[in-house]
Amino acid sequence: MQSEKKIIAALIAAYALAAGSAQAATWDGFYLGATAGVAETEADFQTGPIATGTYFATTSVPSINASGNGKAKDRGFTGGLTLGYNIQNGGLVYGTEADVDYLRTKSSRSATATYPCCAPSTYTLNQYAKLDGLATVRGRFGGAFGNSLIYGTAGLAYTSIKTGYEFTDNFGLNARSSATQTKPKWGWAAGVGYEHALPGKVTVKAEYLYANFGDVSMTAPMTATGSSAQFTHTVKVHTSIVRLGVNKLF
Repeated sequence: MQSEKKIIAALIAAYALAAGSAQAATWDGFYLGATAGVAETEADFQTGPIATGTYFATTSVPSINASGNGKAKDRGFTGGLTLGYNIQNGGLVYGTEADVDYLRTKSSRSATATYPCCAPSTYTLNQYAKLDGLATVRGRFGGAFGNSLIYGTAGLAYTSIKTGYEFTDNFGLNARSSATQTKPKWGWAAGVGYEHALPGKVTVKAEYLYANFGDVSMTAPMTATGSSAQFTHTVKVHTSIVRLGVNKLF
């Protein structure tokens, strides 16, 4: 996300220069707006067998656990609508903001390794986590100078997370374990931004927002002759968003 952060820095510098000669804006009241930008989602996976059952050799469990620990990223478009309310007290501006956004990213990885006990037999593990949609309700608090506003924001975030994994091997007993799960998930969001007032009670802004949704987990049995082993799958998901927006004050 380094290039996006450089864009925000450039916008802040340009708007700050323009604000020096402009009449001070009034930020009080309701506003309605729209945003568009880029989201980068990271998923931190942990998948492995629960050490029960009769299928895996003693050396297989730590090997599969190591293969199942890893991170994956995906980047995609995000955009949506914003509704907020400002209260201005001198140079202080504070209020609340809510938005509903399109967001669809799928972070996935695949790992293949040889069984320590049983070369050349191998196993393969596929994992993914998909975010679908984003909504936030946040407080905003900032400082106004001229036609400019620099602010911080923090609050609640909501999304739908679909996770899945599949384990297979070629050992010869048709071993397989797989599962998918879709779960609504609350998390938290925080960020910083810069907003600049234009004529006609219109403002433009550049914003960085981070949302963390914690982890989701599931278990599933393994299908193999004579085995009662199970797999557990956990993934932690967070996303970073850089976006531009426009608001209309009322």
